[in-house]
Amino acid sequence: MLPLLRQGRDDVTIRLCAEADIPKLKRGDVILFKDYRGAYILHRIVHVEEHEIITRGDNCAYSDQPIQSSQVLGILTGYTHNGRERTVEDRPYRAYSRYIAMTTPVRLVYKRACIRLIELARAMQTRFNG
Repeated sequence: MLPLLRQGRDDVTIRLCAEADIPKLKRGDVILFKDYRGAYILHRIVHVEEHEIITRGDNCAYSDQPIQSSQVLGILTGYTHNGRERTVEDRPYRAYSRYIAMTTPVRLVYKRACIRLIELARAMQTRFNG
């Protein structure tokens, strides 16, 4: 969940999701889930359908593979960042979430363009260096 949360530096508070909580999940919620490889992932919901949820990390250019609601383990309720405890109800978090939501289209275009430029530079380096 970069840039907000950094693994090994920040702590998160997760509320376990009961089956009754699943229909209440919405775009913008940050959830903990287990992906198809068995890895634990903490990402923001970008789209919810009846039995399928699509997530993306705040610093990721592409969405994750869709997950089933049964894969959701919990929802972010708070975090400790730089030694300060915050909840998802605090003004700084709400402002950050609004910023992420409003700038997502621009950030995605920028990140995808950067990825393509890096790929092009590697291809040219391989071509010219043999």
